[in-house]
Parts: sequence; structure tokens; C-alpha cells
Amino acid sequence: MKGIDKGTANLYYFAGRNFTLTTLPQIACVMNNKYGTYMNLRILNITALFAALTIIGAMIKIPLPLPPPIPPLSMQTLFVILSGIILGPKNGAMSQFLYLFIGIIGFPVFAEGGGPAYVLKPTFGYLLGFPLAAFIAGTITYGKNAPAGLLEMRTHLGTLKPIRIAGAAAAGILAVFVLGIPYFFIIVHYFLELDRAFSALLVGGFLVFIPGDIIKITIILALVKIIALEPRTSVHENP
Repeated sequence: MKGIDKGTANLYYFAGRNFTLTTLPQIACVMNNKYGTYMNLRILNITALFAALTIIGAMIKIPLPLPPPIPPLSMQTLFVILSGIILGPKNGAMSQFLYLFIGIIGFPVFAEGGGPAYVLKPTFGYLLGFPLAAFIAGTITYGKNAPAGLLEMRTHLGTLKPIRIAGAAAAGILAVFVLGIPYFFIIVHYFLELDRAFSALLVGGFLVFIPGDIIKITIILALVKIIALEPRTSVHENP
């Protein structure tokens, strides 16, 4: 392809293949080389794993007893926030960019399908918030020093108080709504031309999800407690 670099050509190649979860590490590797993130192999595989978990989370959905186009309740944000808390801001965000890329090129990995036309779905704004949510959760968790490996990640998590993890998760989830609600309102009113009051969309697109998000934060705290390594206290013995 003239005028297209090798990395972009490889992404086009994967776009033309039949997608399976096993191809995720390969796509992640191409994106890793193309955009210069240069992750080690283990972190790269976990990045692909979180993209896969987000796909699985999209399949776990509970329809709400509200009129369309109110989105269903799904488990996606649980894995989105965990990607930032475990991988750090940069790699966590990349896992979600990978998820978005796979869906935009046509594979049905979103809650209601996939493909370029999905950008006209009212719920696409929430998906756009996924990389930002992972980045924010990772930044609050690690600050400027993202973990270089799994041991460093587990050690750092062991030094954090639950309130910081909960704050990181809550801020990340809020970022999804900050992008999702305005996008939802714009598509509903100006593209679908549905007569819905903003207050009704706020209830259906935000408030109804708060109890579920509180449960997700509780699950995240429990998982982090399992993953984290307890900080070692040095013992000085008298000679």
C-alpha cells in the first residue's frame, strides 16, 4: 500500500480477518509497535486480556424496564476500571483503545453490535469514555509512576488504602458518564429526533446505574485485595 506505513497495513490486515479472542494479542502487538508504547510481553498479553474481558462484559447485560434508547446495564465498566488500576493509566487506556478499534472496524463486540455506524448509537459516547476512564483510574492509583511489571503493580497496590482505590474507580466511572451523557442527549435529540426531556435522559442514562456502579466498586475493592501483595515490614534483630 503506497503511502501507508507497515503498522497501519497490519491493522488493515487484521480488519479483514475473522475475529476471535485469540487474535487480540496479535492486534495489541501491532498497535504496540505502531504507536511506540513498547510494553513487555507479559503486560502486552494482559492488555489484550482486558480488551477481551471488556468484550465479555458487553455480553453480560441486563435490560432495564425503561423506554428506548436507554442502554442496558452491563459489566463493561468493571473491567474498564480494573484495566487502569492493574495496568496503569497508559496501558489501561490502550486496552480500551484496542477494544474500540475492534468494534469500529466491524466486529460485534459492543453491547448492541459493532461497525462504523455504531458511532450514531446514543450509547457510543459511553464507549468513548472507556479509555479516559482507564487513564484516570490508573493515574489516581499510581500517579506518574505506572508499574513496569506485575510484581511492582501488586506491591504498589498493597500500599494503598481502600479509599484511594474506591476514589480511583469512582472517578473513572464518572468519566464514562461525563462523555456519555452529552453524547447520548445529542444523538437522541438531533439524529434520532426523539422527544425526550434531558431530565428523563439523565435518569435513564446515569442515575439508574449508580446502584450497579456501587456494587462494581465493591467488587473492584475485593479483587484488588486479592491481587495486592501485603507490604513487608522489616524486622531488625539484635546481633
